Amino acid sequence: GSSGQSLQESVLEKIKELRAYDFAVPIGIDGGVNQDTAPSLISAGATRLCAASYLWKSENITDAIEGLLHTTIQVI
Repeated sequence: GSSGQSLQESVLEKIKELRAYDFAVPIGIDGGVNQDTAPSLISAGATRLCAASYLWKSENITDAIEGLLHTTIQVI
């Protein structure tokens, strides 16, 4: 898909299914990742998040990175 699309909620179930199948496999998500969706993605089992458009479209990229890191650390 193109950059900036929203998270498709069906992805969460797919992540959970893959995680149940193999706990050790890294699961990366690229699409709809932002400070609001990151906790759900991590809770579902994602281990890698790509948040390109969330960062590039933010008013302050440093604040966006810090907010994303703070949000994800709370989940882990």
